[in-house]
Amino acid sequence: LGQYSLPGGTAHLTVGSDLFSTDYSLFSSVGTTINEQERYSVYAQAVIPLTERLVATLGARHADVENDIFASTTFLGVSLPPGSEIDDDANAGSAGVSYQVIDDWRVFARADANYRFANADEFSGIANFNVFPFPGPLPFPTTQTGVGYDFGVEWRRGRNQARAALYRMEIDDEIAFEPSSGQNFNIGDSRRHGVNVQVAYYPFERLRIDAHYSYVDAELTSGSFDGSDITFVAEHSGHIRGDYQFGKSFGVFLELTGTSERVL
Repeated sequence: LGQYSLPGGTAHLTVGSDLFSTDYSLFSSVGTTINEQERYSVYAQAVIPLTERLVATLGARHADVENDIFASTTFLGVSLPPGSEIDDDANAGSAGVSYQVIDDWRVFARADANYRFANADEFSGIANFNVFPFPGPLPFPTTQTGVGYDFGVEWRRGRNQARAALYRMEIDDEIAFEPSSGQNFNIGDSRRHGVNVQVAYYPFERLRIDAHYSYVDAELTSGSFDGSDITFVAEHSGHIRGDYQFGKSFGVFLELTGTSERVL
């Protein structure tokens, strides 16, 4: 983490690296899958005050994944012998800007690229991917990528605050589980757009009320399921919570959450 003085204010720089190591083993009557997965990434983000009211954000990330896999089925033999490797890499960037219109109000906009590697367990169905007779051969799951856009407004006064944001996210090659074959694969492209609203309000010094509501319209836009709703995504969701602090050491809260129907 670093801070740098500029004419418009203080700039903040974050540089980092992530390492995830997963040892996955599945032993069943159907077959065996063993996967040692390593994921590495490096990233940087800069928050740059261009003026006292205008702030820009820039970020970038590079990532690599390595899978060392053995996979076989009880009845159809070995499809990936010991030492088989499935490797990939991905890049993502982000850019955003926020403007303090007046003391209490801020507007912001952002664009973010994204990616998702197949998890270690999402390869567990590929032991039969070349020879499984129904519903037919399915390819390896490959890295999904996408881009998201946000635009919103934020209000702050003392400890009270409210925020509303519109967003749109487009995904290429979304990874999903297909139950009739027991496999994970890229089902096609998808699109999500919606709105998020958040409020934090103190009606009294010791009482805080939080509320959040989310609306999302999510559907697949290509592939065999083009036009279908995305599995297990609720169109409406939200929560409301009240916190009361009796003193420095003791408080109580009550929370109610809810979601609308989700497609199985």
